[in-house]
Amino acid sequence: MRYLDGYYEDWKIDIEVDGAQHAEVRAYWADMRRQNAVWIAGERILRLPAWVVRNRPAEVVDQVRAALLAAGWRPQPAPRRGSDPQPAPRRGSDPPPRRDPQPAPRRGSRPPAPPPR
Repeated sequence: MRYLDGYYEDWKIDIEVDGAQHAEVRAYWADMRRQNAVWIAGERILRLPAWVVRNRPAEVVDQVRAALLAAGWRPQPAPRRGSDPQPAPRRGSDPPPRRDPQPAPRRGSRPPAPPPR
């Protein structure tokens, strides 16, 4: 069984990076079935060709950011220069909440890409 390449769990966004192996009919059909299952489950899927990920990463960031915004994510404003946005957590206390969306690990997937900025 294959898995998608990335997943933003809180926003139900799946990411599939298509390489040369997707040109083969059976592999392409397997991808279509997986994409259909994602859609039926009520999630969004972004399909990105591997050459865009390698050669035009800014376009990938724009696509992922647009999908996150469409799903309800709202970025936090950047801290003002020279200000400390959050004090360091005290020993034994809970860490501060995450500010940026982080892709959730998927079993059998590659490490997630960095979040959009």
